[in-house]
Amino acid sequence: DHNRVKLEKVEGQPLSDYINASHVQGTNGRKYIASQGPKKKTLTDFWRMIWEQKVERIAMLTNLVENGAIKCVRYWPKEVNGDPLKSERFTVKLLKEDVWPDFTRRQMEVSKKGSNGARHVTQYHYTTWPDHGVPSHATALWRLFRKLTHVANNTEPIIVHCSAGVGRTGTLIAMDHLLDQASKENGIDVYACVTALR
Repeated sequence: DHNRVKLEKVEGQPLSDYINASHVQGTNGRKYIASQGPKKKTLTDFWRMIWEQKVERIAMLTNLVENGAIKCVRYWPKEVNGDPLKSERFTVKLLKEDVWPDFTRRQMEVSKKGSNGARHVTQYHYTTWPDHGVPSHATALWRLFRKLTHVANNTEPIIVHCSAGVGRTGTLIAMDHLLDQASKENGIDVYACVTALR
C-alpha cells in the first residue's frame, strides 16, 4: 500500500482514490508507474492518473486483443486528427502516429474539463510481445526502451502497462535496473533485481 498510486478523491466517492497502479523507482532519476491496462470502467481513472501524476510518456506492452481476449481498451483516438476520444472528464486528440515494424509511437494532446491548457503525452506501443511469451526481437525492445528513456526530463514518471501490469511491465522496469547494473559492474543479478522491485 505504501507505493500505490493514490488518485485525488472525487467528492462523494470515498473509494475514488484507487487505481491498480504502483510507483516503482527506476535508475538515473527515472520513476515509473507500473499499471494495469485500462478497462472500460477504469478509462477515466487511467486518464486521471496520467493528468494528476503529470505523465508525459507511456509504454504500452500489450495489444488491445490477444488470442481472442480483450487485454486493454483503446484509450486514444483511432485516427490522427480525427474525432477525439472523450471520457467523463478528459478529451484526447491524436496528433501524430509513427509506425515501425515492432512498435508505434503516438503523440497525443489531453485536456481536462475545468482546467486551462492541454498537455502532451507520448505513447510507445510495443506490438510484438505476446502475453506469457517473449519479445519477437530483443533489438526492437531495446530501441523502444532507448526512445522511451532517452529524454532530458526525468522528473515525471513513465507509465508502463501491459494487461495486468505485472509480467511484461515488470520485465521492462527490471531491464532498466539490469542495464544500469551491467554498465557499472561485471555482471547482473536478475533474482536480486526482481526481489528488490517487488
